[in-house]
Amino acid sequence: MKYLILITITLLIIINSCLRSPVEPANKVKTYYRADLIVAAPGQGSGPYKDPALLTNGVFAGENDVFTITGLDSNNFIILGWQEHTVINGAGSDLAVMENPFIIGGNAAAVFMEQAVIAVSSDMSNWVEFPHDYLNTNENSYVPNPALWSGFAGVKPVHYHETTNRVDIFASGKAGGDHFDLDDLPDTVHGRQIKSNGFKYIKITAAAAVVNPDTGSNFVYDKDNFYNGPDIDGVYARYVK
Repeated sequence: MKYLILITITLLIIINSCLRSPVEPANKVKTYYRADLIVAAPGQGSGPYKDPALLTNGVFAGENDVFTITGLDSNNFIILGWQEHTVINGAGSDLAVMENPFIIGGNAAAVFMEQAVIAVSSDMSNWVEFPHDYLNTNENSYVPNPALWSGFAGVKPVHYHETTNRVDIFASGKAGGDHFDLDDLPDTVHGRQIKSNGFKYIKITAAAAVVNPDTGSNFVYDKDNFYNGPDIDGVYARYVK
């Protein structure tokens, strides 16, 4: 009888332990925080790729679930935010911007890109841009090599898909997209504030509408292919409060 009691007690301990600390499946995908607030989308309209709801409904690589930022007119930016969170600094990259570059003819050094400049803000008044630089020897000449476009979004192809490829967004190489680390922000007053306290808003601007300080003219873009401006699929934050 005492052995039966001992076995029963042991089973109860095991069951209670399982209830307290459930074992997560090995393929569980980490939860990250998608930008879910559309603050400004001046290019919105009724035509294809002009529905701003497509910015916040998830990332679906390979589909037409994108919002296009018209790159060469006044509608060359969008502003997104997080309704209930502040994005904060943590280990590694803190932000993933998913655009839709694609490799041309299987050559990883030849990618169709529609580059974008990324800025963040905690108050919608003071914006801090992530450092970016076109590294080509002749910056007035366009080269479709992602390695030459440092600090831009719209450079790395996206593999993440909400239903068919729900991998870890911030695991190197799995999800694709362009990643940004708050530690890389400039050491200015507002840059230091965001590094310490976080931000709530992200502004994405077509690089073709931004002046390259090295040339005094706007950043060059791919005129040999159909360029219409960055196609944004979604934005994810890694750490929030």
